Amino acid sequence: MESDYSYELTLVATLDYEDIMSYITDELCNPIAAADLADDMEEKLDELCTTPYMGALVGNPALLRQDIRFITVKHYIIYYIPNANRQKIVVIRIGHFLQDQEKLLERY
Repeated sequence: MESDYSYELTLVATLDYEDIMSYITDELCNPIAAADLADDMEEKLDELCTTPYMGALVGNPALLRQDIRFITVKHYIIYYIPNANRQKIVVIRIGHFLQDQEKLLERY
């Protein structure tokens, strides 16, 4: 199925992604796991481009935006905003599920 949407990562989400990959590759000395996670994330984001509203709403009234959604990939949470006008999935943060999610979403 061809998607109508594409995705982009904000600068903060790009830094999250790079930190995650660096941690798994360098700190855990497991470049294969990092590559597998990267493939899984790309696959999930491609799927998201065909069904941009499949992720659940975060539902935190303290957030500045109420349209933030999330999906999970292994032990990671990808936060995103579907933008129908631009037909983009804007990934705003990526974090490990053990991180403080409210703190993570304070900056995006």
